[in-house]
Amino acid sequence: MATALLYRGISGGISGRVYYGAPAILEQVVDPKVSTVRSKEVYLAIPAYQTLLEENPDKGSARYLQLMVLATNEFKAAISAVSEDKGIHVVAEEGKVSGYHVTDITLEVIKTLKK
Repeated sequence: MATALLYRGISGGISGRVYYGAPAILEQVVDPKVSTVRSKEVYLAIPAYQTLLEENPDKGSARYLQLMVLATNEFKAAISAVSEDKGIHVVAEEGKVSGYHVTDITLEVIKTLKK
């Protein structure tokens, strides 16, 4: 199953989830800063997600949704904090960006979770 191209600009494209920023900005800045993250690794470092894996509640149950909301909020907050600190314009899933120089921020995001 192919992933749909979500954004294609003059310089490149993004074919996966965008976790921070708006891809359209990449064509408007002189030196766009694009980063990637390995979301699975980040989620595995989030306490609420670890609890979800340990408890294994039924998908769609109140407990499952409660833990996923907590984990997703932590995920988004950590990515936003690192992105804002480093002046990153867009963060997408690793391997889903083409045509731009990218840096991986997975470990920095995980460190931010542990603060």
